[in-house]
Amino acid sequence: MKKKLMSLIAAAIISTTIISCSNSKKESNTPEPAQQEILNYSKFSKGNGMIDSTLVNLVIKDNNVEGKMLWLPDGKDAKVGILHGTKNENGDLNLIFEHFQEGIKSNDSMVIKLTPNQMIIKDVWEINPDTKIKTPALDARDTLEKSTTDVIPKQWNQRLERIFNK
Repeated sequence: MKKKLMSLIAAAIISTTIISCSNSKKESNTPEPAQQEILNYSKFSKGNGMIDSTLVNLVIKDNNVEGKMLWLPDGKDAKVGILHGTKNENGDLNLIFEHFQEGIKSNDSMVIKLTPNQMIIKDVWEINPDTKIKTPALDARDTLEKSTTDVIPKQWNQRLERIFNK
């Protein structure tokens, strides 16, 4: 009887040890894989019989942001390029818009606020490629509406990937 009782106690200790070890493996400090959020925004403006379009695709993973942007006014001076930057502690996006405009590569610095249904371009600074001095571009402030579909056409995605090696 004593042997049986000792065997039961030993079995209970062994199973408790095995259970606690397996639970500690489940509670490891391994971080969960980051969730990726893909967002699309667009705006189409009519004026003087012309249509201006702005299309944006954003990929947010943790606090890192990448994307593509097409600013296509009817006529000349289109800006097409990529976005990259970070999401700050208050949720705003601090981005660099690396783009081509009339064959010249340039960068703009942008602050963007996201709401459930909109992307608000709060501030934009054009960065002089030679001096690196930022100049406010007040006319670039805008509000785009959230879209449920990919707004950047496939041919533009391929073109931007080829140009920017992304």
